[in-house]
Amino acid sequence: MSAAGFQVLVLCAQEHQPSGSRFPGVHVVHAPFDDWEPSSSEWRIARRAGTVVAQALRGGQRVLVTCAMGRNRSGLVVALALIESTGAAPELVIGKIARLREGALSNPHFVRALRALRKLGRAGSEEYA
Repeated sequence: MSAAGFQVLVLCAQEHQPSGSRFPGVHVVHAPFDDWEPSSSEWRIARRAGTVVAQALRGGQRVLVTCAMGRNRSGLVVALALIESTGAAPELVIGKIARLREGALSNPHFVRALRALRKLGRAGSEEYA
């Protein structure tokens, strides 16, 4: 375990991408995207980051996902990871994250993109309700 208490750090803020060497012992994932309507390339970055988080969690690693305010970009990546790793319906994941972090997933573009993933979730899954 790293001195910081986590093994994986996902940096989502496009405006803040410090060098991975600042975090010894931590696998740093640079996943910069803007906090607005994601372009197709930004959406791919967010999806890949969600997959990295899901894989790390399945492997028992502790993960920190961060952006400028810890609400929308990080919320999107965490939601993607939960949907992928649990199969929970996006609507349930969105609600859970919004309840746990005030102001989280308030970006309507991100929420719309997550809702479009509903076919990936298990219908009726209440694991994250």
